[in-house]
Amino acid sequence: MTPPLPSGARTPSVDELKGMMGQEVRASTNPASEQEASPVVAMEDDWRTQGDWLGRYGRYWAILCAMDGTDYVWGAGRLPATNRYGVTMGPNHNQGDTNRYWVAKLYSNERRVLELPPVYLDSRVRRGMTTPASPRRDSQWDDHGETYGPAFDGPNLFCTLKIPAGNFCLSIYEMNSNGHAGEGRYRDFRISVRKQLSGALKDVRSFDKMPELASARVNQFWAGVYKRFVVKGPIDITVKVDRNYSINANAVAVMLDEVTDTPEPYFDRDDLCEALSSSPTTLPSNPEFEELARLFKQYVARYESDPTRYCDDHGKTYCMVLRWMNEQVKLGHLNVDKPFSQIAAKCYYHLHMFEQMEAMQKKLGLKTAREIEKALKWDERIPSNTGLGRYNVTEYLDGLRQANAATRPAISEDGTSNRVD
Repeated sequence: MTPPLPSGARTPSVDELKGMMGQEVRASTNPASEQEASPVVAMEDDWRTQGDWLGRYGRYWAILCAMDGTDYVWGAGRLPATNRYGVTMGPNHNQGDTNRYWVAKLYSNERRVLELPPVYLDSRVRRGMTTPASPRRDSQWDDHGETYGPAFDGPNLFCTLKIPAGNFCLSIYEMNSNGHAGEGRYRDFRISVRKQLSGALKDVRSFDKMPELASARVNQFWAGVYKRFVVKGPIDITVKVDRNYSINANAVAVMLDEVTDTPEPYFDRDDLCEALSSSPTTLPSNPEFEELARLFKQYVARYESDPTRYCDDHGKTYCMVLRWMNEQVKLGHLNVDKPFSQIAAKCYYHLHMFEQMEAMQKKLGLKTAREIEKALKWDERIPSNTGLGRYNVTEYLDGLRQANAATRPAISEDGTSNRVD
């Protein structure tokens, strides 16, 4: 008798999901877990997003390496990356040598290549330098390792970052631009993250004397990968990209994000509270879902308050929660309403499934960060908008709020509308 083919993984029961999230509860009350956690912890890679970063990565900081000949700094964080980072080659190099700023393709339509920041792209299009069909640029830092022997210990790339107070996800985007030809095929980097104590952004002489906080390996990355780390600030760190016998060491972007899927200023707190309020449902109450939603809220709150302690096996929990909810929808036991969409959006965010996350946010009535980014236009008043990401985003959102207020009907004291149709 022919044995049956292996079956797919079954949908977990709600009790199993409670157990998965309950383990986090027990961990938080375990005396051993009270030991000092590392301020930097490696997370799972993102191979899915590739160059489609707008509104998804770099929402606090985006250091786009060599994007406009030097570095184009974007991001809407309260403390911009300008003057809070420094890049240099390692101390072991030929006298007078420096790291390079390299542009491989000025304009591209390859998905693996990073999108140009929105205001900068609009200025290029309006000046006739490119078209919306080629909205990307292949640029990177280069340690000039191609001029040294493969066994030379260096030069390597070093990037020092002054991380603000708070919990963040640090992402290093790597893309092997010419990884299908010649020596480029053999690029295989090692990333190491350590504390920086001197305060000088380009002083990396003591890097090897400091204990390593986190590390990652970068290989087989022609299509692009985000190497991700959770970072608990404030802290000064240095990221080393070791060329590891490769022809040279490169980096395409260094991006910082708050650990939430709804960071400010893209998501106004009042608008968020209104959008996340429960909507009427035509289905009977689902006690299992209500219990799951309560535990999930606690689970997310613990992670966002201390992600360096609660990032182990992070993706599996979100995947299983999604699987259970989608099965309940298929069975007719759950409606795709606001409570469902809120949980699903967070799950998709942590699984790097940004299109699905954005679809859930739209169901909540929210304007997504990607929609906001792509709506930004160049107004010709400022030749270059590098370092002005927060200004551009907040100005656009303020304009939307003023427009909405102007068209909103007045409400009288008795709660009725004064609008005359």
